[in-house]
Amino acid sequence: MPLAQLEREFTVRAPEGMGIVYGATLLAAVRRDIPRARLRFVPESDSDAMALREGRIDLDVGTLFDKGPEIQTSLLYEQHIVGVVKAGHELLQARVTPKRFAAQQHVALTRRGKSREPVDTLLAEHGCARQIALTVPSAYGALMAAARSALVACVPEPLARTVAASLDLAIFKLPVAVPVEQVLQAWHPRDAVDPAHRCLRDCVAVVSRETRFGPLAKRDPSQPMHGRAMAAHRALVSKAR
Repeated sequence: MPLAQLEREFTVRAPEGMGIVYGATLLAAVRRDIPRARLRFVPESDSDAMALREGRIDLDVGTLFDKGPEIQTSLLYEQHIVGVVKAGHELLQARVTPKRFAAQQHVALTRRGKSREPVDTLLAEHGCARQIALTVPSAYGALMAAARSALVACVPEPLARTVAASLDLAIFKLPVAVPVEQVLQAWHPRDAVDPAHRCLRDCVAVVSRETRFGPLAKRDPSQPMHGRAMAAHRALVSKAR
């Protein structure tokens, strides 16, 4: 069936922030080739590798998931983890050292069932430990908590930059060198040559690369993708028609 006539819902397991940062733009991009497509984002509550094998999800996006040996992946982009506090927070009144940073009250997040974050391991090397006052299941939840309190959050930079201005938040560099995270998309081999699924993967790759430093309000919604990446995507999709 031609993609233009296909009616299909794609289920994407991803961090909550992905739907916020990319959701509407991604839907617009996919619908340029599959006008009747629908997207359903589900939370990354666990790292269940069987979800792809059993077809319960179409695409898995994230940084910390386990995957079976047959699962195929591609790198979407790399992201930094940054510190975020409410504008005017006392932490930013002086140099942010590991000791001053750790002594603050923090909001932590769990990702796919893992509560200890790389920043905690690095702080331990300095003899410090974060004072965790609140734990939430998503980076967006951590940002909302930081915006409404004196709590300190550590979240991916793309999401932080997208919402910081609207939530009156300040972004700062962490006092320890947290490794850059690789954000991947993963799929089952049975979907590798499916034209519709390939369209979804191409759109995820292009949209995430072009919008990852937000805010999306500055983008023209009628032109969700452009440049060489968009041209390559459309050439690929046209072959499937």
